[in-house]
Amino acid sequence: MSTAHPPQPSPVDTRPMLLLHRCMRHELRLSPGAVRRAVGGDAATLVADHLDFLVAFVRHHHEIEDEFLWPVLRTRLDDYQYRIVDLMDSQHESMSALLDSIASSTTAWRQAPGASRRDATAALLDELYPLVVEHLDAEEQRLLPIAQQSMNAAEWDRIGDEGFRRSPKRYRSLALGMFDHYGDPEVVATMTAAIPRPIRPLVMARSRRVFRRRAQRIHGTATP
Repeated sequence: MSTAHPPQPSPVDTRPMLLLHRCMRHELRLSPGAVRRAVGGDAATLVADHLDFLVAFVRHHHEIEDEFLWPVLRTRLDDYQYRIVDLMDSQHESMSALLDSIASSTTAWRQAPGASRRDATAALLDELYPLVVEHLDAEEQRLLPIAQQSMNAAEWDRIGDEGFRRSPKRYRSLALGMFDHYGDPEVVATMTAAIPRPIRPLVMARSRRVFRRRAQRIHGTATP
């Protein structure tokens, strides 16, 4: 009689999600100061472009969760856990409205740089940051443990795969450089495994340059 054990499901690796969260926390914490330091049309355009990237990054992350995480969890949870997903969903809705306001304010500031529009944009970012931190903390402490218990690795990995596939191509180098800067090398290697091995070093070297150049111009340092 065989004594072999049946194969066990692969564990869910939430580390890439945690890295995305770390990037959001750091970049959104720095963004109001970057706006307030931007004086003049060229500086406003540069920082406004960076805000466009950050808004798109947060929106994209939320949209992928809305489509590929919440629906899977809702089919498997008890009433208490279901309410946690509802909380995450409602927080996304609240932040979406504020992201709309930031996008509009950023556009207005880019078109007509001036102190009042600059300060209005910075104030909206001040408002967004604690909401994002509250949401990410709750997601990490309450939602991700549930996902680890309720999902298999293939379902979880699909979230990352779709996130990369649907990410705006114009932002990919900047995003990869950001991941590399804020992330553990092992986690970054996991996230970039889909890049063909022969070109991966070139892709990552270019991404590091893109991020460092952007950080130097926005934050005054290549290592914010």
